[in-house]
Amino acid sequence: MNKKLALFFIVSSIIIAGCSTTSTQYRRSFVNGNGAKSGAVRLSDDQYMVKQGDTLFSIAFMNGMDYRTLALINNIDLKTSIIHPGDILTVKIKGLNSKNVYRVRSGDTLYSIARKHHKSIDQLAKINKITPPYTINLGQLIILDNKKSIYDRAPAQVKPVNSNVVAANKPSDTESKNSKVNEKAVVVNNSRQEYNKQSKLSWKWPTNGTIVRNFASKNSSGLDIAGKKGQNIVSAANGKVVYAGNALRGYGNLIIIKHNDDYLSAYAHNDQLLVKETQKVKAGQVIAKMGNTDSDRVNLHFEIRYRGEAVNPYNYLPKK
Repeated sequence: MNKKLALFFIVSSIIIAGCSTTSTQYRRSFVNGNGAKSGAVRLSDDQYMVKQGDTLFSIAFMNGMDYRTLALINNIDLKTSIIHPGDILTVKIKGLNSKNVYRVRSGDTLYSIARKHHKSIDQLAKINKITPPYTINLGQLIILDNKKSIYDRAPAQVKPVNSNVVAANKPSDTESKNSKVNEKAVVVNNSRQEYNKQSKLSWKWPTNGTIVRNFASKNSSGLDIAGKKGQNIVSAANGKVVYAGNALRGYGNLIIIKHNDDYLSAYAHNDQLLVKETQKVKAGQVIAKMGNTDSDRVNLHFEIRYRGEAVNPYNYLPKK
């Protein structure tokens, strides 16, 4: 009988220890607006659980967000951008971005925040549902404007002008037959100077090859450039590698490069990755070899993201 009891307690302790480990992992969570830990452990469309290999930039990229907004709403320090497997991040808050919210710091009052951002105390209190005596907490998010900010908008796309079609970049015959939106890839020749001036970057084509899918065709968020397996993929502009891996489903071996605070570029389906995260790269530097990882053909899927939103690469790349 004693042996049976001993065995029972051993098994029970193992089960309890296992449950404790799992609970600890799921309890790792972001700090919400009032400074309290979120109790939610069930993931939804608004939440994401960090997996091994994820980075702040890859999660933001996957969810079409600006990385700064992702950091802001999850209380992540941008200087370190540290996240851990098991962390639960909020990835969607309608209308919230890093230009129309403020996170409370030590010494702040609602009055000082209102004065600093040229708002009335009554306006901020109403938007944030804060009642007298207007108590706020360290780390709390204060919404400064309840209207959608210009910060969320990508650069306006140039209307197609048939007389300025870039012939060298026309899609394949097959793609033309299957898509009614290929003409959206057409840009006015002199618009590239305006876009490049805005981006403060000098862009280069990431590889040579045939354009087999255009931006916005069949829900594409970039360009698919077909070529030979093993051919060079180069950085489209100066920047820093913020992701190099294969954790994003559908992208295969992927590289994401941060060019400045507003622009990222992405290079997917590579056979080999030749750069590492945090590495600085120059425009034209070889960063990968073309492949077909997570793709049914050998090609490069190339994207340019402006504040998290995919924009038409034709507006930035030089005319061929």
